[in-house]
Amino acid sequence: MAKLKENGNLAMNARINIKYNSEKPKVSFSYPDKKTQLKGSMFEPIRGVLLLFASITGFFQYIQDPERFLLWVAFYVLFFYTVLPAIIYFPFKKQWDKLYPKYQSFTARKKYHKFLPSEVIETNGRIFVELPVFSNVVCDFKCSKDFSDYLEEIDIREHKFTSVKLSKFGKKKLNKKQKKKRRVNEFLWYARFYFSKKPTKGNMEVIFK
Repeated sequence: MAKLKENGNLAMNARINIKYNSEKPKVSFSYPDKKTQLKGSMFEPIRGVLLLFASITGFFQYIQDPERFLLWVAFYVLFFYTVLPAIIYFPFKKQWDKLYPKYQSFTARKKYHKFLPSEVIETNGRIFVELPVFSNVVCDFKCSKDFSDYLEEIDIREHKFTSVKLSKFGKKKLNKKQKKKRRVNEFLWYARFYFSKKPTKGNMEVIFK
């Protein structure tokens, strides 16, 4: 099962293109909207782990000495909810956030599809199979027979439409200010697997999110 590399330091997933027309695959990354794209943070996952640890240890402390624990419960919750997560996270923010794509991949509820020769598309001189909509968090694949022999290129892109936050009254025609606020879609992506020839044998298994 081959795994596409996660998008570096940001949760906002990149456009990915992989070409297999040489001995060493050529991989390139780009981004739909660098200025406004969403960024991932490991602060909440860290806080969640600490709160879980605090709940377990607090339970045992309460059993051993309930009166003493109740005197400290406010401080105990405040410390594990704000102080300790901040101490652990913010001094090493860049290093922690580099782990966010892997955290997304690990926690994602993944889907599975097996492409067969009957699902291969031929249009405009290109031969491919397509994941029409996915979140671009995970994309693992395994090819067999012709699907492996003829695989030429993988292309992952966001769908070509933009979204804009309208006023609460809603206007059909966007003014200049609203057009400036228009953002590239960041959540719905597609993946195409291109082949040099049409596969007639084998299959391609894809795990995705």
